[in-house]
Amino acid sequence: MFEISPLSHIFAIAILTWLWIHLRRADNRERLLDARLLLTGTLFAWFIITSAIAFGGTYLQLAKETLLFPLAVFVPFFLVTTLAVIFKQVRQLLVQFVNHTSLASLTFINIIRIGAIGTIIHFYQGTLPGHFIIPVAFPDLAIGLSAYFMSRRAKDGDHNRLLLLWHSSGVLIFFSAVPLMLLSQPGALSVFNSGPNTDQVFSFPMVIVPTFIAPLMILFHAAAIIKLLQRIRSKTDITQHLGKPS
Repeated sequence: MFEISPLSHIFAIAILTWLWIHLRRADNRERLLDARLLLTGTLFAWFIITSAIAFGGTYLQLAKETLLFPLAVFVPFFLVTTLAVIFKQVRQLLVQFVNHTSLASLTFINIIRIGAIGTIIHFYQGTLPGHFIIPVAFPDLAIGLSAYFMSRRAKDGDHNRLLLLWHSSGVLIFFSAVPLMLLSQPGALSVFNSGPNTDQVFSFPMVIVPTFIAPLMILFHAAAIIKLLQRIRSKTDITQHLGKPS
């Protein structure tokens, strides 16, 4: 039996609250209230559903018997994309979110990743394997610990390439986690058959991270990367313009 901790759910609710606040700020005239309710309501519904699935042990069974678990990780991406394709107001809201949410805020939200300390503790207790913790949890914790510092750099506009590398690294860490999680489970990706397995990360409540928290954080990283690329391109255009002979 795994320890029941509310930490993953507290982080999930905090992220949804942060998203609602910034969607409201992006649409300060409240013309897209229905879109905000639809987007955040759909994500909240998935949060409840994935929690119920996790509590029933289904994710652990999928990890042991099939390779279908990664499909659950992509559900939040599918939901956001589907809503954006079907509803024009959701598309407008997402564009406004990217345009009006500050790069500093999109960077600072990653401070929530200091929660990786919990998985590192399990590693030192011998209940999670090093092949998962060392390449995933330690870098994840580093992202969380550096989030405040990097958010300060995001305000001055002079560290765009460093921030681009930082946000890209944050995405890479998340995408590498799922296959590394599966290396200790029976099936096609099984590599490590001795030592601690990764049952805990497929079980309630920790599995809320890959099925809900991590996908949303990837979306926030993507928004930050878009803003950074726009900023870099704008600076390049200005430099080229100033360099042209009059």
